[in-house]
Amino acid sequence: MNKSASVLAQHFVCAYKSDQRITYEIKSVDVSFKNRTKTPLNVGLGLHVHKNTRSKSLVPMLGQLDLAVPYKKVMEIGTAINS
Repeated sequence: MNKSASVLAQHFVCAYKSDQRITYEIKSVDVSFKNRTKTPLNVGLGLHVHKNTRSKSLVPMLGQLDLAVPYKKVMEIGTAINS
């Protein structure tokens, strides 16, 4: 029960934070972008799928669904862990 609640809570946090927009000013130009929250679920799922499948297309597909971090981030984390 606690594990299911934790997974659901991380999905809610990610969905809520991803819908917020952050606006800030750089040299008098307003820049707006989506805030992308990375939860342990997002990072762990991306790493786990890449480790087990080595699929370059599956990880980005999960990223588009906001279930995992982008492929580039998975590769950065994997490189940092292995070095």
